[in-house]
Formats: sequence, structure tokens, C-alpha cells
Amino acid sequence: LFSRSLDTDSASPTDRLRLGMAKLEMDDSSGMEDLMGVLKEHPDNREARVLLILNLVKQKEYDEANKQAKAWVSSQPDSIDAMNMLGVVMAASGKTDQAKAQFNKVLSKEPENQNANHQLVRLFVGESKLDEANKHMLVLLKNAPLNRTLLLQWYRLSQARDDVAPVIAHLESQMAAQESASMAKLYLAELYEAEGELDKALATLGTFDKKD
Repeated sequence: LFSRSLDTDSASPTDRLRLGMAKLEMDDSSGMEDLMGVLKEHPDNREARVLLILNLVKQKEYDEANKQAKAWVSSQPDSIDAMNMLGVVMAASGKTDQAKAQFNKVLSKEPENQNANHQLVRLFVGESKLDEANKHMLVLLKNAPLNRTLLLQWYRLSQARDDVAPVIAHLESQMAAQESASMAKLYLAELYEAEGELDKALATLGTFDKKD
């Protein structure tokens, strides 16, 4: 009612991509045809490639997802996005060892790649290889030391490893940085509370001053 009609034959790639996304969000599988249409005319369209492969994975069409991901890698062998998406397909289809090898290929080219490191954390946790997962978590935190989601994941991982001391030390070191002190103090207080150390939580909160 509120949208203008769209002639897909004359639509721009951006408009057709948006249409496909809207359809898929409403569980209309014809959105896949729009993505394929964009790629037919613009095979280098990264967003369409990613959306197509992710939706194939969501629909558990792993063979087609693998086909699309491999075609992308073949056409753009130096594309980190293509390499990562192939790893995502492998992981989703249960090919864990192949997925890990694929993500490590990404890291051989780009050691701090967020996607590959995040996927390896997830895969190693799934195998209960917590020390290996921790190594990749530390890489993620290097570039986002106070990302709340990452810190919570690291805390849960550290609990499973029965060693939360590195998380505390990390937050204490961040407190020393003027620009991140207040956030680090807040997260450290929350961690102490979660650990049942209320005195330490209150003491940490008590270090706030007017500048914080």
C-alpha cells in the first residue's frame, strides 16, 4: 500500500537488491530470484552474493550454497569475503574440519580478520577446545577491547576454562587508559558482581569521580 511498484526488468541493482531483501524478510522465497537477477547482471555485487549464500544456508540448501560460495571464490580468489562465506557454508553443513581449514586460510592472508576469528571461536567451543577458542577471542579483543558482546563471550569462555583472572586483568589495564576508564570500571564492577564479590564491585564503583 505504501510502496511504489517496481519494474524488476528496469530496476537498478540497488532497488532490486532491496526488493529481494524485503521479500526474504517476509519469508517470500521469490526474493532469491531477485538476488540471482542482480548477480546475473552484476556478478561482482558483494552484498547480493552474501545474502544469497546466507539465505541458502538458512534454508539448509547446503549443496547450492556450497556451489555459490565456490563459484565466488573461483571468480575472485583473493576475496576475503568469498573465502569467509565458503567457510560459513562448510561450518553450517557440519564440515567442521574443512571449515576450520578455510578460516585459517583467511587468517593466513589477514590474521586479525574479525569474521574468521569469530567463527573459529565458535567452532572450537563446539569441540570443547577452549584454549584454542581463547586464542582467537584475544585477537578479536585486540581491536575491540571494550566491546560488551565480546567481553561477555570471553567471560563465559573464561568461566568454562575456570580462569576469569585474565578478564579482570584486561579490564584493569583498560581502566588505565583515560578515554576508556569509566566503561572499563563499569564492566569490572559488573564482573565482580557476577562472581559474587560484591565488596570488590562496590569498591570499583567507588573509584568513579566527576570526570568519569
